[in-house]
Amino acid sequence: MSAADTFLRVEGLAQRFPAQGRGEPLTVFEGVDFSIAKGEFVCIIGHSGCGKSTALRIIAGLSEPSEGAVEWREMPAAEAAESESRIGFVFQEHYLLPQGSVL
Repeated sequence: MSAADTFLRVEGLAQRFPAQGRGEPLTVFEGVDFSIAKGEFVCIIGHSGCGKSTALRIIAGLSEPSEGAVEWREMPAAEAAESESRIGFVFQEHYLLPQGSVL
């Protein structure tokens, strides 16, 4: 894939959380590299707790990675999230209007 075709690029992404009390920091994932071309359909799959949602939060510019970089059309994720080329994100949890119902 040429640089012109790249819509999203992730390089050397890692996320670690500080040790709680004792032991080493928790490494959720590290060394994540991939590129996605415009129009390409991609799924992230894995078992519960493997870091899928954490990675998506970083890719959307909502969280900072411990290491690595995310670029949307050659723009850092945090800038892309605030630019006119907005990033859509649907959370797993339903926090909005918890008292509401379908009826």
